Amino acid sequence: MMPRHPSSHSGSAKRVLTVATRALIVLAGSSLALTASPTDKPQGYGSATTGGAGGTVVTVDNITDLKKYASASGKHIIYIKGTMGDAGSKTTKGGDRITPTADKTFLGHPGATIKGGFDIKVSNIIIRNLAVWGPGANDIDGNDPIHIEGTGAKNIWIDHCLVSDGQDGNLDITNAATNVSVTWNKFSYTSLSSNHQYCNLIGSSATKTADTVIKVTMAWNWWADGVVERMPRVRFGKVHVINNLVKTNTSNYAVRAGQNANILVEKNAFIKTKNPIEIFKDETGQMVKVTADNYFEATSGTQAGINAEKVFAAPYTLTGLIDSKTLDAKVSDAADGAGPTIDAWSTSSISSHSGVVGFSMARQGSLWTLNNSTTAILQVDVLSLDGKRLQSLRIASGSQAQLPADRASRIASVTGADEQRIVPIPGF
Repeated sequence: MMPRHPSSHSGSAKRVLTVATRALIVLAGSSLALTASPTDKPQGYGSATTGGAGGTVVTVDNITDLKKYASASGKHIIYIKGTMGDAGSKTTKGGDRITPTADKTFLGHPGATIKGGFDIKVSNIIIRNLAVWGPGANDIDGNDPIHIEGTGAKNIWIDHCLVSDGQDGNLDITNAATNVSVTWNKFSYTSLSSNHQYCNLIGSSATKTADTVIKVTMAWNWWADGVVERMPRVRFGKVHVINNLVKTNTSNYAVRAGQNANILVEKNAFIKTKNPIEIFKDETGQMVKVTADNYFEATSGTQAGINAEKVFAAPYTLTGLIDSKTLDAKVSDAADGAGPTIDAWSTSSISSHSGVVGFSMARQGSLWTLNNSTTAILQVDVLSLDGKRLQSLRIASGSQAQLPADRASRIASVTGADEQRIVPIPGF
């Protein structure tokens, strides 16, 4: 039962919300579509990425057209339908490669699959809601399903993808590429892969000092079965590993710090992982901070950082972080977690008003925005249907806050001074 605030109004005068008024949001459980917007904004180091926003919009259903529009000049939003491409043979380097020019957004419709991969060497690229498959891991210095490389590669967002069976790695970031956000992706290897199941290399070698400029945010990703190493492996760059799930049946180590790596490890869940944090002894100068809010379950081996006082402070604050102890259930959810789980794309904005003057909610794409135009501070608690608190936030007077919109029907109970209102949270 929600606490009631004492009334301070007289006669028919309506009371203004008091400081620390409580708004209760309850998430019910009936499944609905997870909708995202092509204009969603990334968080983290890649936050300036806009992709092809404002440009030509096309839909492709074959690899020829995909390559044509990817390499075209100017801004493009490219929707992808169906399965296309050839991953090639795992014993030789090859297969279909998409090499985009700058200012491109690639958005997969449900089930969209690329066999082959992307070579990103330019700025302002978004890839979302795709399954991208390699031919199988094999130690021949082959291709990655997604490879981000070079000084021209900056402002990149990879989101809600399944990236699997890369020949060399699954998603590597090297040679001074920077300002990259990698969010809500599932990484795996299947029986197609026989060795070198090394997922994410950030920083190409122990002598590539130019990689000091690398800045990467990895959040809400899942390293799943088949991944053995590099979750990620880092040299030189600044890498924020936050709110990820490491749960694979084949690990040798998870996060490895190599030459001059600067890694902030926060709020992750490591489950049955060997050596969750490894400081590579053959290289030097590592700086790794492992915060107390990481969760380790049935792990073995090393999990301590080194030179934590030298690690960078993130210049941003992520919204929608999940308690690391409950991260497994959320991120590994096949319907609503990491991977290509977006069911539809929409540019519409849906609003819901509480009946309490000054408090409203709106949803566009994958974000809820909660607006507080009252003179009070609002405390908002997000709960599951059974009453479990998922997250809490305070919204200052005249401010707004954002939460990621996951699938499920929703209602909000907004409690004012002496009344309670039931409000539908913007739906799908």
